[in-house]
Amino acid sequence: MSSMGEYRGEPFWVAGWRALALAPRCCALNRFGQPCQQPVKAAGDRCRFHVPGRIRAKHKPATGLHAARQQHAARLRALWRRDPWHAGFTVVLDDEPRRALAVWLRANGVHLEWLPPMLVDWVTWRFVQLVRRDELAGPAADRVLDELRRRDALVPDEPTGAVGDLTRASAFYAWRPKLELVSEWVQPSRRKRRLASEAQLQRREHLREQEREVGRAWPAREEHDRGGW
Repeated sequence: MSSMGEYRGEPFWVAGWRALALAPRCCALNRFGQPCQQPVKAAGDRCRFHVPGRIRAKHKPATGLHAARQQHAARLRALWRRDPWHAGFTVVLDDEPRRALAVWLRANGVHLEWLPPMLVDWVTWRFVQLVRRDELAGPAADRVLDELRRRDALVPDEPTGAVGDLTRASAFYAWRPKLELVSEWVQPSRRKRRLASEAQLQRREHLREQEREVGRAWPAREEHDRGGW
């Protein structure tokens, strides 16, 4: 007699739970090194997750410009493993973020123009991550600088002869992350109201002066605090 038929008179779902609790368990080890404890399949000693020959889902490959960017980045990294001075890049910053990157490195004793292209590309990606996570002045930034100095010490001197150049292809395939400097480095977001920049504040003050000249003075701060504005 089956285990579900031994307990007559109880609901079928209770009998199903009882049979599931009494079922043998999978003998495979999970990622923590402990027994899986999932119920085994009808034949065998493995569950549906650890059964041999399980077909796993395939990731959809990238297409279009994203795939071309990935191929270009993989090609550059392969060249940089042989020659860190091979010209090229995988990420491009605007003028203002790039100046901020150079100032940040110079304040910590590192000159951006002296680094090989491989390390310039690496530290640019790390700078983007630090800015977006608002960790440019924290311990994460110190770890990035320590790792940059360690990698720079392993790079050989710049060769005197000609080196490879992929700047033309890099200018087309490189990523261009957007970073804006307002009162602080922030990642632009549609859901989050950004702080006004210095130029916007000056423009507002100029409009207020024009309003005062024509006799339409802005209400006082006390009136605004009372809710009269």
